[in-house]
Amino acid sequence: MLGLSVVLGAFGSHGLKGLLTPNMLDVYHTACQYLSIHSLGLFLILILNITTKFKISKASIYSLLFGVLIFSSTLILISISELLNMLWMKKLGMITPIGGVLMVLGYLLASLNVLKSIRSQTWQNN
Repeated sequence: MLGLSVVLGAFGSHGLKGLLTPNMLDVYHTACQYLSIHSLGLFLILILNITTKFKISKASIYSLLFGVLIFSSTLILISISELLNMLWMKKLGMITPIGGVLMVLGYLLASLNVLKSIRSQTWQNN
């Protein structure tokens, strides 16, 4: 997903510049930015899960994964809808917030999982 964000970002900067309105290009770049930042967040949570005693739930991981994909992909489709003459894709904007909520939920669950792990370690050490 990080590699995809680089490819999509470069395509937007070089291939879509001049083809999209400045507003739609901003929407496209927002999608790429969220894809890269939250893919990195997901990567770090997975590393934390694998290399430490903190156990992050699958619900957290999948929530973040699907949240990032839904949020970014709907923004990308919205931004290129005029270019493809498929204005119906702008209705996908109704789905975009679901992706945002899933991302927040994923981070919240991961935080709760870490706190639960810390708490159980504290109880075991006492």
